[in-house]
Amino acid sequence: MQRAGRIYLHQDGEGIWVGGEVVDVIEGTIQL
Repeated sequence: MQRAGRIYLHQDGEGIWVGGEVVDVIEGTIQL
């Protein structure tokens, strides 16, 4: 499911996948 170089919604919607890594999304801001 990990796609390098692509940003897409994580399955549970709790965060997003970035280059195969998960980062939290808080108040519309991507927190690395």
